[in-house]
Amino acid sequence: IPQRSEKHFFNVQGYLMKRGISKRTIEMLKEQGILYSDSYSNCCFINEDMTMIFQRGTQEKDFKKIITKEQFEFWMFKPYKEIKRIYICESPIDAISLFELCTEEKRMNCAFASIQGLKAGTVNVICNTFKDTEIYIAVDWDDAGNTFYKEKFPIFKRMSAPLEYQTQCKDWNELLQIKNKERKNAK
Repeated sequence: IPQRSEKHFFNVQGYLMKRGISKRTIEMLKEQGILYSDSYSNCCFINEDMTMIFQRGTQEKDFKKIITKEQFEFWMFKPYKEIKRIYICESPIDAISLFELCTEEKRMNCAFASIQGLKAGTVNVICNTFKDTEIYIAVDWDDAGNTFYKEKFPIFKRMSAPLEYQTQCKDWNELLQIKNKERKNAK
């Protein structure tokens, strides 16, 4: 497991803020212990059992790595103690972005999960772990995400961007960045 490096956390925070994620949300993730920086300034998204870490580079070179003990591990952001709904995304940054995009009312009693790609087995583990919870498949709305949803999980509700944005972007983080730009331009 990569060691935590508090002195490099400002790089992680700067990277995530460039991606449109608010400082308040970044602090929530850090306080919950599910986001930290390693000594290379990588974003480290760790699950609460500490059995899986998704590393994401913050520098120019695109770096992604998953360190896991189990095949079907997932990362989850639980802003509320009681969970009635889970949104399942492809990456932690998309899960956090979806949290940012949801209204306070839509966020209430929700958790935001990442399955690190399109892994049906991991979705099944989440469903079996949270049996009395409403599940939304919130993967990217590109061809791969659409096929994954239609072929594997059409029984669940689908969460995707409004149609007018689906041609402009493919995932929640891209949509968050577009929405943030729109808000800035409206001021």
